[in-house]
Amino acid sequence: ITSHTFGLRYFTWLSKHVQLRLRERFYTQGAASFYQEIYTQPEKYITFDRELSTLWTETFGAKLEWDVADHVQLELKTDLFYYSYAEFLPLSSRTGANLGIGMALTY
Repeated sequence: ITSHTFGLRYFTWLSKHVQLRLRERFYTQGAASFYQEIYTQPEKYITFDRELSTLWTETFGAKLEWDVADHVQLELKTDLFYYSYAEFLPLSSRTGANLGIGMALTY
């Protein structure tokens, strides 16, 4: 599998204690050498894993971090993603979101 990733990140402080992070990630890959959409005869390696096919993805994300006290940080983040599978017949693409909330304690 040959793959390439390109990403951008932007950080800015909205206030003394709140930081905003924006990100974008583009990923592309070729299929595994043994991957086929349909196998017509038994092969040494056979897969039906869409993640081994030719694909590309795009992810956009945002994260807010609050410094609420010394050594205490809260975060709220979301990522929106799109996957495109060029050679996977049952699923040509998928779209979704990941949401997260967290707290970090450092010492």
